[in-house]
Amino acid sequence: MWDDPEAESLPDEYQPTLRRRLIANIEYFANHGELGRDSYNRLRDGIWEFKASGVRISFYDTDGIGGYDPKHGERVSTWDQRYIYELPEFDEFIRLGHAFPKTSQKTTEADLASCATVREEDLEHDICN
Repeated sequence: MWDDPEAESLPDEYQPTLRRRLIANIEYFANHGELGRDSYNRLRDGIWEFKASGVRISFYDTDGIGGYDPKHGERVSTWDQRYIYELPEFDEFIRLGHAFPKTSQKTTEADLASCATVREEDLEHDICN
């Protein structure tokens, strides 16, 4: 449960629906290696996010032994004059990172920093084991 200024009361019944949608997107990606355009965004330095409306969780790829080679995806133009980043060819392991609500048009610097910190700590754990 997260604070939602648009909800009349918490827990808001819409939040579990978004959680289920987010998990379904993650499972679909795990099983098929692809996602609908509205199910992900590229963030920064090879970190991406799964999204379901205002619910986000970062992800990145790794070789499983502490290696990390940022994947940025190819920028392509859409029919409605926007640009998107296509999902790149990721390494074998996809790791989930920092979960957060969408609170503004762009991901906050604090959330981006938390995404990077979780990735660094996770990769360091791989190296130590």
